[in-house]
Amino acid sequence: MPYTLPEITAEWDTRIDPAGYAFAIWGLIYSLLGTFVVYQALPSDWVPDRNDTLIFEDIGYHFFANMMINSIWLVLFQTNTVWGFVLSLLDIIAMLTSNIFMMDKSTNTSVNTTEWISMRGGFSVYSGWVTAATILNVTYMLKSMGVADPDIPYVDEEQITVAVLWVALGIYNLKSYWDRNPLYGSIFIWVILAIRNNIVNNKAEYTLISDNATAIAIIHGISMVGLWSWLAAEKYYDVALPDGWDTGIFYEE
Repeated sequence: MPYTLPEITAEWDTRIDPAGYAFAIWGLIYSLLGTFVVYQALPSDWVPDRNDTLIFEDIGYHFFANMMINSIWLVLFQTNTVWGFVLSLLDIIAMLTSNIFMMDKSTNTSVNTTEWISMRGGFSVYSGWVTAATILNVTYMLKSMGVADPDIPYVDEEQITVAVLWVALGIYNLKSYWDRNPLYGSIFIWVILAIRNNIVNNKAEYTLISDNATAIAIIHGISMVGLWSWLAAEKYYDVALPDGWDTGIFYEE
């Protein structure tokens, strides 16, 4: 019988779990992806400006495969076993790779407004959340393998959690700036605040985590506001960019 996510969280008591409300982001993700599904199924003469090359050639069956991988992950993770966490990690890495592939395709070609919302927006939010879920999956796998406080000399789980959060900050910023896509990176603000709130409300003794999460949220918030402002200013003033730089969240041919 599969375990529920709250049961798994309670059993392993990892320090990096976000507050329960954070998972409501799936409502936004599936709304955006659902819009994409309906849009791509419309007859061509209904949407003459649709980027059929992007949808049916560049992305094609990747989206269908991604949805299958997504559904398999939950089944594997909910076994609540070492092998389930290992296989679910491999599965979610494949999911994230597919997400990023589709996100990058959408930010490297022209799209109309509907495509911007459902594809650039949808795949960016989706990729941003699954990046966090992948990191979370790693922590469950390691803890199920016995990597916990008693097994690590001179280092405790709280310190490891803090290190993981700072590494995550680096990952989100590197990808956001490299791809000129602050929407992807902005999802980490939602994630880190949810982690902080869960610590403050339910695990208040872990002040090292909550203090570092607060610092990370401030740093990342400033970083993403800066990137959004920079890219918006480029677009507003129609700044000429070198070859290879004219991509990203505001890209248009």
